[in-house]
Order: sequence, then C-alpha cells, then structure tokens
Amino acid sequence: MMEDVRAAAGLDSYSVVTAARNEAANLPRLAQSLMTQDVLPREWVIVDDGSDDETPQCIAQLAAELPWVRVLRGVGASTPTRGAPVAAALQSGFAALSERAAVVAVVDADVSFDPRFFHRVLVAFADEARLGIVSGARQELRAGAWRRHFVTTPNVEAPCRAYRSDCLAAVLPYEPHEGWDGVDVVRAVLGGWTTRVVDDAVFRHHRPVGARDGGTVAKWRVEGRAAHYLGYRHSYVLLRTLFHTRTDAAALFLWVGYAGRALGRAPRCSDRDVLAEVRRRQRLRELPQRLREVRGR
Repeated sequence: MMEDVRAAAGLDSYSVVTAARNEAANLPRLAQSLMTQDVLPREWVIVDDGSDDETPQCIAQLAAELPWVRVLRGVGASTPTRGAPVAAALQSGFAALSERAAVVAVVDADVSFDPRFFHRVLVAFADEARLGIVSGARQELRAGAWRRHFVTTPNVEAPCRAYRSDCLAAVLPYEPHEGWDGVDVVRAVLGGWTTRVVDDAVFRHHRPVGARDGGTVAKWRVEGRAAHYLGYRHSYVLLRTLFHTRTDAAALFLWVGYAGRALGRAPRCSDRDVLAEVRRRQRLRELPQRLREVRGR
C-alpha cells in the first residue's frame, strides 16, 4: 500500500550524491546499505573530492559492480573541510545526475542505515505535499552505545538529508562557507516548504565527532564560525556554549570560533532574509522550545 502512495504522488524514485574525500574505509559500508534498500536509488553519483588514499580505486570498483553508480572528479581540497569545497563538490554531483529523480539525497560516506530507510523517506514526502527537506534520525556512538542526536527546528541532520527536487532547485546554489547546510534549510522555510526529521528512518554516523575537523576543539571552533556566518545572536551562542560545556569542556571553543569571527568582522551570509529568520528563532521567548528540542522532548 505504501508503494501505491509513493507512486501516486510521483515519489517512487530517488538519486544519491556523496562527496568523498579519503573515504576508502567508509564507502563499502555505505554501498552495502544502498545495495540492500527495498527501493534502490536511480543513481548514485560519488564525487571524489581530491582523495589521496584508496578512494578512487574503491569508487571505480563500485562503479564496475553497480550499474547505478557514477564517478565524478570534484574540485579537491588541501584539507578536509565542511565549507566551500564540499558545497562545490555536491553541486557538481547534482549537475552530473543523468535524469531528474523526484527526490535527491545528500549522503555522507560515513553513515549506514537499514533496508527500509529510503522507503520511509519517500513515504514521508508522499504524505506531505509541501515537505521540502527531510533527514533521518541520527545515532552516534557515545560511551559504547548508539545514542540519538537531536537538532532544533527547522534544522535537519546534515550527514544524511533528502530534498524534494523542486525544493532543491529553489535553495541552490549552496553558500560557499561553513553553515551552507543551515542556510539551505532556512531558504526552504522562507520559500514555503516544511522540513523535518523522520524519526523512524534511523541512520548511524560512524565517524567520531570532530574527527574530520581535527578533533573536538576544532569541531566546536568550526561550529562557532558557522554560527557567526548564519547571524546567530550573541546571547544564543553563549547559552549554547554553556549548555554543551556541561558535558564537553571543548565546547568552549564554540564561543571562541564565533567571537573570533565577530571581532574580525568576518562576512556573514549575504541573504538578509535568512539572517532575519535565524535570529527570529533565537528570541528569548523561543529558547524554552529550542531547549526542549535539543533534549529530544
């Protein structure tokens, strides 16, 4: 019956784009997750973004074994980064898609999920006509157990998100900066789309938090820089820093990254409507709701 719902809504197909830099250890696991989906992707474009490990050979082998895998050489980067190079790599992946699927998913190489994952994502889109961006529910390995990670609305999880194709066209191009994966969500909301996390579409994030950024200190510093780019209120960033330092002292560098960019008068997102919406959701009367959300309530 769910298959009929998806087909009637024209949402029975999806494509996947992955930006991969030095992901030889992770891509086979993701490939296994995609190969075992109840609904196979129409195509999977893997953008090799300047790898200097065995990633090119891994991708070539996947393309030889799976007819729906395509390989693309990205812009490359001297170091792993969540800013402009990743955004550019993903956009080149979108442009390389051979045909327009109803849903386009951005999936990091370091995630995995069960065979019903994309079935649940497509059903969510079919059930809600104005749903523009969704993600799965993220689990991270902490203290030896897989635990749920929560985000505040309207955000969705960055490592594994999917766009209705019309919504994706409306939010592109990505911002060439840390925080691009927050700007697109706000643009979607301002354009009349809804966003949400699909609770029963669970994915596991296998890379330890901060590993890609060079450790937890660097991770929080990057988060702070992204917060400045998105125009976060000073008070909101300070409260967020204090909240996270209860369990991770390195979270102090969230404030350090933010304040450093503020003192240096670094540029912010040029879309003033995005900045205004971000700040609106951080008003004092909104904080209790944000706190409930980040605690999963």
